[in-house]
Amino acid sequence: MSDSSPHNSPRPRSKTPPKRISLFLRGLSEEIKDTDLREFFSKFGEIRDVYIPKDYYTRKPRGFGFVEFLNYNEAKEALEKTDGTEVLGTTVKVVFAREERKAPDDMRRRERRYRRSRSPRRRSRSRTPPRYRRDRSYSSSR
Repeated sequence: MSDSSPHNSPRPRSKTPPKRISLFLRGLSEEIKDTDLREFFSKFGEIRDVYIPKDYYTRKPRGFGFVEFLNYNEAKEALEKTDGTEVLGTTVKVVFAREERKAPDDMRRRERRYRRSRSPRRRSRSRTPPRYRRDRSYSSSR
């Protein structure tokens, strides 16, 4: 038997890009910039991307951000060494990001829904539908 059987051949390389390993940082100051985070976290490994979402209307940072690493072990080390510590002036909470990065349009749609759901609404006193009563005709014989 030869080793060239289909079961022993090497698997073809997947053409899908490697899975992103992002850290989610909560509690960032409003003055922080993506270059600051890149410089701070680069001591743990190679950084692929840094993203600090901004409020669509005010253009101010929303207090959280993402740091994407190329290597899982480097991201894990960064998480372990920075979670609950002071990062560039504020104490931050660091966890692995659960979702992929959202496109700006996705965030605008999400923010509009949130703002609408939080706006005050006028409600009637009763939550039951109104009952429609027939006007009784009163005879003049009374």
